[in-house]
Parts: sequence; structure tokens; C-alpha cells
Amino acid sequence: MTDEAPSDIKVFVNAGALGFSDVESQVPAQVFELEASDVEEGNAIATKFVRFQNVQNISIFVERNHGDADTSILNRIQLIGAPILGTNMSELKKVG
Repeated sequence: MTDEAPSDIKVFVNAGALGFSDVESQVPAQVFELEASDVEEGNAIATKFVRFQNVQNISIFVERNHGDADTSILNRIQLIGAPILGTNMSELKKVG
């Protein structure tokens, strides 16, 4: 693992265009603290489902790296979900 691998990440949903100075005044949808093994193995990181509904845009802010390097290296970000337009709401059933 390199010193540029992210360790602390803030994810903002539908916040519009954010600059570095804006991330302190905005409330992130979720904060991730990645372990070294998460980065090395490319583990899937679960999100809080209710905070990621009706998403128009996502902003990702890498707050800190594992080695405290000034630059971050991200090889891949993969978002898994379904567009609401493709969901047939009449097929949804209550669980529980």
C-alpha cells in the first residue's frame, strides 16, 4: 500500500459544486474510515441506504491518507445502485 491511499473519506449527496472550503460547512451523507486492508483488497464498503436515495450528484472528499501524503491515489470508485426510473414501484413488497 502506498502513502497516498485514502483513509478518511467524506461523501456528500446532492450538495452541488463543492470546493475545499465548503466541506467544513456541509454535513456529509456518510463518513468512511478505511482500513489498510480495505484499500489493499478493494473491499466493498456498505453505505447507509436511507442517505443515498434520490441521488442526483455525489461529491467525494478525501480528508486524510494512510501515510499523511499531500496527494491521494484512487484507482477505482465503483458505485452500485439502480436508477429510480427503472424501478417498478408496484413490484416492491414490504419486508418484515
